[in-house]
Amino acid sequence: MTVRCHSTKGWDFSKWERLRLTFSWRDLSEWHLNCETPNRSGCVVYLNGTSSAGKTTLAQALLDVLEEPHLYFSINLFDEIPSRKQIKRGLIPDIAYLELGFAKCIAALAGSGNNVIVDDVIAPPRHLPAGQEFDALDLLRQRVTILSPFDVLFVKVFCPLDELERRQIARGDRTIGLARSQYDQVHKYAVYDVEVDTSVEAPEDASARVLKALENHDHPRALAQMVETANAHILPVNKDEDHQNDP
Repeated sequence: MTVRCHSTKGWDFSKWERLRLTFSWRDLSEWHLNCETPNRSGCVVYLNGTSSAGKTTLAQALLDVLEEPHLYFSINLFDEIPSRKQIKRGLIPDIAYLELGFAKCIAALAGSGNNVIVDDVIAPPRHLPAGQEFDALDLLRQRVTILSPFDVLFVKVFCPLDELERRQIARGDRTIGLARSQYDQVHKYAVYDVEVDTSVEAPEDASARVLKALENHDHPRALAQMVETANAHILPVNKDEDHQNDP
């Protein structure tokens, strides 16, 4: 059985008059199946560090040398999601839900077969809205729990505080004091597969060490160790359900 498209109402099909758009139901079914069940999960290179630590620069250096396609996915993208108009009206989004959405987006991309380079700051925002409370450990447990089914390489992107603050001033587009507010939290609880110091390592050298760690499968990933210790409550998917379980 076939499906043919003949309607041209509202469209200029002059270039397509010689073509018959024909699809079999079997082809459509197989296409749908392939979209739903990728034959592999993607790997995740997880860069964690403060603002101005050099994560974006490291990610770009990795993209220059990786031999398979990788997507670049940054927590900064989520800064643009909340509506500024609504915030001015006092409609503040729940940051916990945004953080949860970010982690689940990574899982969705990797679960669809995409390799992903993640640029994240596993630390709470500098100023949380009233009534919204969570810390770096909550965020880490959330990330680890959601990404536990995947091959994740955790990378510590470190830079000394004085150099971070120098970079922030030099760049001119970063909030002064942001890196300081994140500095004591971002690496406090995480375990890493590889660590880089962007104050002393060139991006090419740092990316080479990350690539070497990515190719090394002789030892369990740090994620496995963190999954074993992530036994406390993570940020809730549904706050109502969460409160129903309270004593």
